[in-house]
Amino acid sequence: MIGIKKIITVFMAIATIISGFLGIDVAKDDKKVDSFRVKSYVVGEYIQDINSLHTEDFDIITDVILFGSARFDSEGNVNLEKEELETALNNLRQVIGDRDVKITLNLLGPVYTGNSPDWQEQMNGQSDEHNKAFRSGVLEDNIIAVLEEYDFDGVHFDYEYPTNLRAHM
Repeated sequence: MIGIKKIITVFMAIATIISGFLGIDVAKDDKKVDSFRVKSYVVGEYIQDINSLHTEDFDIITDVILFGSARFDSEGNVNLEKEELETALNNLRQVIGDRDVKITLNLLGPVYTGNSPDWQEQMNGQSDEHNKAFRSGVLEDNIIAVLEEYDFDGVHFDYEYPTNLRAHM
């Protein structure tokens, strides 16, 4: 199994090669650099030890998506792995320092609990569970409360379920 340090090192090498290929000097402060963004998913449970992060990686990363520490359910409640999230966020902020790196929270949604072996039916069920949350009337307020409490720059959803044009009732 590849360690997180190796994954980050490989990612940084690829990002550096791509930026060089595109003629972007990451040290320059011009319009090209301002529009070039490097986003990185960081899994909360993998950065509980601050030594698993390297400050130099954040010389090129412009956006961090904190993944795996928050979900929402079909009633619109946001559920946090509070200790994991707080430790991960603290470690990220320490390593980022005064760099202008945006930190957003990835929210995983409710899980379909049906037992159909049909993939399309599973995805439709997953979509239905998400739509219940979206229609709950409370999800937005709960998300805003978490974003404000932890001073995140935004939120991301992994919404991979719209697989057809069927009506959602």
